[in-house]
Amino acid sequence: VDVPLTKKGVEEAVEAGKRISNIPIDMIYTSALIRAQMTAMLAMTQHRRKKVPIVLHNESEQAQSWSQIFSQDTEKQCIPVVTAWQLNERM
Repeated sequence: VDVPLTKKGVEEAVEAGKRISNIPIDMIYTSALIRAQMTAMLAMTQHRRKKVPIVLHNESEQAQSWSQIFSQDTEKQCIPVVTAWQLNERM
């Protein structure tokens, strides 16, 4: 079952983000579950580099073009997010 974070989960994700705010992060890997993606996005709101997470899409050519980073300036302001069902927790 793919359920979003609870209020407590949101608070914990923000707190986790504060704890990792000074660790260099160049890429984010997360499961395809919404709560995992929410955790990653909320944690990154606290990061000192303030890069914008961009979910990379590999399903189709059209989806890839939507997540394409078009310029080097834009690329410097973004952090790629890779989602994979293989990272889903075991049920």
